[in-house]
Amino acid sequence: MTVNRRLIAALVAGALLGGSLMLVYQGREINQLRVQYNSCTTEKETLEDQVRLLSAKLQQPNPQPVIESIQVDAKAPDSLTQLEVVDFVKKQLAFLVDRPLSTLDHNPDLPYRLLDGRTVTVDQQEFTIRVNTVVVAKKLFVAITVSPSA
Repeated sequence: MTVNRRLIAALVAGALLGGSLMLVYQGREINQLRVQYNSCTTEKETLEDQVRLLSAKLQQPNPQPVIESIQVDAKAPDSLTQLEVVDFVKKQLAFLVDRPLSTLDHNPDLPYRLLDGRTVTVDQQEFTIRVNTVVVAKKLFVAITVSPSA
């Protein structure tokens, strides 16, 4: 009877340990899938914007150069934060797409004023955005650094 109790206790402990390990493994897999999903969603939105812009160009050629898209290069602590912050920055600057380049010629510091020092919450943690570089061209380029808020 003693062996049966030890055997049952070992089986229960093994089942708990195995279940815990599977939970950790599945949590990591879900996190990786979430990062991949966010990346694909961002890419899909970018491609949809490009299709919309190209369709508009075909229907109505504009002699004045316009901002066609926004490219964001972010340095962040992890890939999930990077994706979330890139998406946030693109949404904040989305109003500039299809606007004449002269808009930023007159206000070249506009992206800096809109973004620098802003805080973004990702997974219940706050991050501060610092703008490093802004390049004004048909494809507006913004390089930022993201760091945890103090």
